[in-house]
Amino acid sequence: MIKQYLKQVIYQLKENKLISCISIAGTAFTIAMIMVMVILFQIKNANYRPEVNRNRTMYVQFGETFGKADNKRFSTNFNLTLPFIKECLYSLKSAEVVTAMTSNTSPFSVPGSNEFISGRVKYIDTAFWKMFDFEFLAGKPFTEADFQSGIKQVVIREKIAQKLFHTTEVVGKSIHVQGIPYTICGVVRNYSKWASFAHADMFIPYTVVEGWQNYRLQGPFICLILAPNKDAFDAIRRETDANVERFNEQQSELIIGIRKQPYSHFQQRFFTWGLDLPHVAENVRRYVIILLVLLLIPAINLSSLTLSRMQKRMQEIGIRRSFGATRKQIVSQVLSENLIITLLGGLLGLLLSYLGIYLMHDWLLDGDPYISPEMVASPVVFVLAFLFCLILNLLSASIPAWRVARKNITDALR
Repeated sequence: MIKQYLKQVIYQLKENKLISCISIAGTAFTIAMIMVMVILFQIKNANYRPEVNRNRTMYVQFGETFGKADNKRFSTNFNLTLPFIKECLYSLKSAEVVTAMTSNTSPFSVPGSNEFISGRVKYIDTAFWKMFDFEFLAGKPFTEADFQSGIKQVVIREKIAQKLFHTTEVVGKSIHVQGIPYTICGVVRNYSKWASFAHADMFIPYTVVEGWQNYRLQGPFICLILAPNKDAFDAIRRETDANVERFNEQQSELIIGIRKQPYSHFQQRFFTWGLDLPHVAENVRRYVIILLVLLLIPAINLSSLTLSRMQKRMQEIGIRRSFGATRKQIVSQVLSENLIITLLGGLLGLLLSYLGIYLMHDWLLDGDPYISPEMVASPVVFVLAFLFCLILNLLSASIPAWRVARKNITDALR
């Protein structure tokens, strides 16, 4: 049966070259636009190195203070302090890993050189290396003992090692960050900046900065929590709320609130700095509407082309009906043949989507040179491409198939 449909499709493609080309091109353009959106969504939300646990990661990034006596808001949208993190988040029993970090842009150089370059420096704890999956090209992370003692060690990424030393074999060498000497203990592979929570040029133990320990309510840190599984999210939120309540009991004038955090990875993507909670449902609705518009408009045009193609085959369909073919069989044939054409257009559209991302790399991906295949070519992308082809086929071929199948045999044979 499938072989017969393929022969019929090949014949129709040759017989109606213009309509066939327009149908395939229209399908390809539609699928290409949709898949660009899907691939960009994948880059922002899927698991890939070094952020391999996005689906299990929760985020606490900001706080707000209230008067303890009158509960009036005093300040909002500031980052967290180490005392708060230690008492409320590091102590979470329901979490698998909890890591705190802060970052800034700093100048660094090689001792004895007048060449300075600036880059992103991330101040972290040792749990950071458990949260993220980095590949070390040389050396290893600083140890817990190094972290606790505040030894000035640094892990740098491959790009910085090559730029300053022209090699990645730099373990044990010295590098100056803001004029302060650090010993390099490891070099990690370059990764995409779209893995924004893991991305940096240098990684330093935050214990080297003593003043951060003295901040009480407002500080520079954010906190990431790795849950054992997604089912543990609610338990982690309840335990966090209980810890925050105990922390606030110790405060004299101001208390801190974290506004329904920790957020999931998906929630924090829609978070904006303000007083509102992330509008996840609203943003998802907007994406769905855009996808529907992208599907419906070409589906209407493709439906007309499909009907036009079927009108030319009315005598053939009438003969099939006269020899006993049921309406259900006719509809099935039209849908199957159209699906093959749609899949051809879908495959071309998927290729066009990758070509579009390549050509518009600077605009769509901010010129990131470290986009890896696992970020854009996962099985999810191909499954979704097939699914959208299926939906487009049903939208564009259902009405023509129904109209052709219900036509009177006598009229069809005229």
